[in-house]
Amino acid sequence: MLGALAVAPPAGAQRYEKSEDVRAADYLPAELMRGPSWAVFDDAENDGFNNDYRVGSRFGVWQARRQTLVSSRIREIEALAELERVSKTEVFLEAVEDSVTSPLRLVKDAADRPMETLKGIPKGVARWFKRTTFKVRETYHDVSEEAGELREDVEEWREERRAEREAGDDAGTEAGEADEGQGVEETGEGHDQEEPGRWAERRQDVKEFVHDEALDYLRISSAERGWYHELGVDPYTDNLVLRRAIKSVARVEGLTYFGMRFVGLPAFPGQGELHRTMDLVWSNDPVDILQANRKRMLAAGLTKETARAFEDSALSLTQQTTFLDALDRLRGVDGRQHLFTRALRTANRDEAESLTLTAVLLAQLHRDEAPLEAVLTGAALPVTRTRSGDLVAVLVASAVFWTENVADALRSFAKIYARAPAGTRQLYVTGVTSLRFDAEVAKLGWVVVDRWLEDQLEDPVTSEASLPD
Repeated sequence: MLGALAVAPPAGAQRYEKSEDVRAADYLPAELMRGPSWAVFDDAENDGFNNDYRVGSRFGVWQARRQTLVSSRIREIEALAELERVSKTEVFLEAVEDSVTSPLRLVKDAADRPMETLKGIPKGVARWFKRTTFKVRETYHDVSEEAGELREDVEEWREERRAEREAGDDAGTEAGEADEGQGVEETGEGHDQEEPGRWAERRQDVKEFVHDEALDYLRISSAERGWYHELGVDPYTDNLVLRRAIKSVARVEGLTYFGMRFVGLPAFPGQGELHRTMDLVWSNDPVDILQANRKRMLAAGLTKETARAFEDSALSLTQQTTFLDALDRLRGVDGRQHLFTRALRTANRDEAESLTLTAVLLAQLHRDEAPLEAVLTGAALPVTRTRSGDLVAVLVASAVFWTENVADALRSFAKIYARAPAGTRQLYVTGVTSLRFDAEVAKLGWVVVDRWLEDQLEDPVTSEASLPD
């Protein structure tokens, strides 16, 4: 399956490898290439770091970067197929007839909007290798006193968003601009070597992204969460087709769940932790989860303004919860707050997914393989120092080649840590890397470990989860 990368560079090879289309079957397990309701397109676009796959079905076409997102899209397509099947059953038709709701078109209605399913994924991995300096301003306060205000604050937060929706996206953006990013102190010579105004523009882009995706997760009902649980998908997905279908079926009164079975999908690193979070979001009201997350941030010494900036970031509620769980497991590691500041700066859902998985994998590394001493400043890509004195960076990527773009990013990255004392410098990559990439990175003083944790995949966890105290 990985023969495409397992070829040594010939003598007189070109200075850089090319960024071009690759065969999806060379990188994905056979189980993910085709199923009863979906098929992955034969070609995938590689940008030097990741493969952008396309998953097609009769409900639409979705882009997915990396194997983890391919698995998520497949599960969502299977959920749509199940809802389509359910909508044709006699039990469902009787429930609709007895319900106060009007007849539903369900999946067909959603599938009539194919243009909404295929969305381009911003390509911004290279910027995480550049130098950046930023920190979160912390404060110490009476957490119990703050916690008493949370419910009122959440209701105010929800009311603001309701007003924004009614006034339209433009008015909502203006109304929220004053609060966006408060509590974040930015220092140093710019961010990612950008112009001074670029970070404010990026924050605006993130806010517009959240509005465009319409992730008003505080309005998801318990009935909807029940269907998400039964279907095995994330309630806070950005799949608008699935969200509309579940919202419709959840309106039918007196409808019980059907026995649903799905094909097994290959595991991936960090899957166990993500399943634990899924148990939590399926069984708890989003306001309660938001409150619990807010308590944890306040207890860690963050200001309320910083906590709200995190809640308004590109991370979904599921990702926020998973990310904070990972930070909890890194308690005692110096500089873990640097991971939090990176979360505040995620520019899109892809970066949010990548950073969340990075935090989960760092926590797993700390627990099982190499106890960490500190998270270092410097590049936006998280770099840690182990207690044994080694430097370890984790790169969530699917297929990495030594392209010109990648080479520029890695040279900048290596320069940042060139003077940092270290026993060894290791770059752990979740996907596969070319032999050329490995050789060039070795010249920069780093050892590449690709397909990291592939032989230690966790089994899905299905035990009940509860909100932290």
